[in-house]
Amino acid sequence: MKIPFSLPSSFSNVAYYGIGLFLMKGLSLIMLPFVAANLAIEQVGKLEFLGSIAAFLGLIINLSMHEALYRYSGVRKNPSSKKQVANQIYTLTTLMALTSFPVLILLSKHVLTHSIDFVSHQEFSILAFGLSIEGALGISLAWLRMKDRAKCFVAVTAGSALLQIILVIVAIRLEAGVSGILLSSVISHGIQLGILHRINYWSFVLPSRKQTRIFLRYCFPLALASTIGFALNGADRWILAYSGSLTDIAVYAIALKFSLAMCILVQPYGLWWMPKRFQHMESCGPKSTARLSQYGIVWIAMLTVSIAYLAPAFITLALPESYSESTKYVLGTLSIALMKELGEIVNIGILYKKKTNALLAINIIAAIVGISAAWLLKESGIWGVILALNIAQFLKLALIVTLSQRWYFIPYQIRAITMVFVFTAAFIFGSYTLNTLIIQCCLAIVAPLSLLVVANLTGMTPLLPILAQSNSKRLGRL
Repeated sequence: MKIPFSLPSSFSNVAYYGIGLFLMKGLSLIMLPFVAANLAIEQVGKLEFLGSIAAFLGLIINLSMHEALYRYSGVRKNPSSKKQVANQIYTLTTLMALTSFPVLILLSKHVLTHSIDFVSHQEFSILAFGLSIEGALGISLAWLRMKDRAKCFVAVTAGSALLQIILVIVAIRLEAGVSGILLSSVISHGIQLGILHRINYWSFVLPSRKQTRIFLRYCFPLALASTIGFALNGADRWILAYSGSLTDIAVYAIALKFSLAMCILVQPYGLWWMPKRFQHMESCGPKSTARLSQYGIVWIAMLTVSIAYLAPAFITLALPESYSESTKYVLGTLSIALMKELGEIVNIGILYKKKTNALLAINIIAAIVGISAAWLLKESGIWGVILALNIAQFLKLALIVTLSQRWYFIPYQIRAITMVFVFTAAFIFGSYTLNTLIIQCCLAIVAPLSLLVVANLTGMTPLLPILAQSNSKRLGRL
């Protein structure tokens, strides 16, 4: 007799979000072999440099307004009131972005292209136009996640990713270079925003001055913290551009792509858990919050060790030989990403108590340490930057854990978490010494499964017993 078995809807939503996020943010990794084979390594370096500029300006323009959506719309009980607040935040975000567009064009014409000789006014203008729609696009996708419309999220992001792939291929075949690739992104995202505007039934509703001040007062410290935190997640390319070359940026960026892949694969959990964590704390308490947070911690560790073995194999097999040096930097970039993602998960007490100024202070301290260390170690090239960022991310993680636990104690299983990360460290350092492709591919599967077993045996993530108990009850009913 067939035993019926199904995972909870929350887990299926995580899977849908994983697919959507991989298609949306992992597109650069999907297209990496094609782009690397058809563009000069210096052009790849320029794309990465422009991407870091876009990330920095996006943080300033969009002011982390999606956090206001989670905090002020997400906690409303009445659906009509919830949508009203969401419309206000969407409208405010759109206005801020459109206002910034002419400012960016003037900045490009009179400042940026004169100080950076390898970036053209045309390239930056395309970048500026893309930035003017990113904020509204982010709010629209966040609203889909809040409404648990996971299938719709996947459909929209998959369609946009497919269109962008087609446009990138056309741009490269037409030899449009960096400008063509940037334009393909702007076109696909513009169409995606138009579709989401209709799907979400957005209305342009201006918030009152009082409500605007509330939104901005909450978001400004978060946006400033993220902007300062950019020193740990983007300014590294600027230091390499100053002390090295576009080739150095390209080689370093390839290693970063795989830490990005890990972050992308963590996001489904985050997209499901982050918008709900405050409501869950209030309704279910800190013990249940700790349990769900620990699922994310184990997931991060599993992804890290898997990619530590997969990345060198992928670089060797799929990329031109000029990028082979990237394999030795993957270990360093993955450890940076590991600490960054852990900080996102355990940062509960600070945000729950609305201590966003403390988060700003933490980012300032970590940024100062990271930039100072990177500048002092700039003569050491890529390894100097990686060492500096590891020091800064460790400091940031330690401060977040300490303050978050002080303001709202979450009873994590410290011994179990320590055991998991002892194994994680062993697997990561083991990946640095192995060069055989077959062994790398096997350990990419064996290593994360071993971590899952360790987490399960220590009681950190009792997923398997829960599923077994669920099946036993169903079998009993049969």
